[in-house]
Amino acid sequence: MKKRVAHLEDTVQEIIDWSQRVFGPPQDNTGGQGEETTADDLFEVISFDVKKKPAEMVGDHWTCQSYAWKLTVKNKCPQKITLIGTVVFLDSDGFDVATYPMEVLEIKANATETSTGLSQVLDQHQASQVKEVTCKFDVR
Repeated sequence: MKKRVAHLEDTVQEIIDWSQRVFGPPQDNTGGQGEETTADDLFEVISFDVKKKPAEMVGDHWTCQSYAWKLTVKNKCPQKITLIGTVVFLDSDGFDVATYPMEVLEIKANATETSTGLSQVLDQHQASQVKEVTCKFDVR
């Protein structure tokens, strides 16, 4: 086991060394201000509009609750960004009830993009708890 850990540590160090040779040493992205770049610096959600659709039924059986959404996002960067989004369904206390992935959204430099989609909650109990729908993102 110790040999495997040592090998992994060596491999990680090799990757770090290679990365620094190719991309240069790590840079201070704080701009001398002591603050790191945050998602708010990279993009802005202009709007996230949601419409709850009637519950989908097959005969007398409930199948899912669907929510149509329209998202408008502004890229505040001088280069393209990629957003990995998630629709988040919250209960009345603000806790996650369910989540649903969005399609990857690529936004050109300093551009605004609008995307639409349909997200579903497949569990009837979870669907009955949904009081708010919001979204969150990872930036790539």
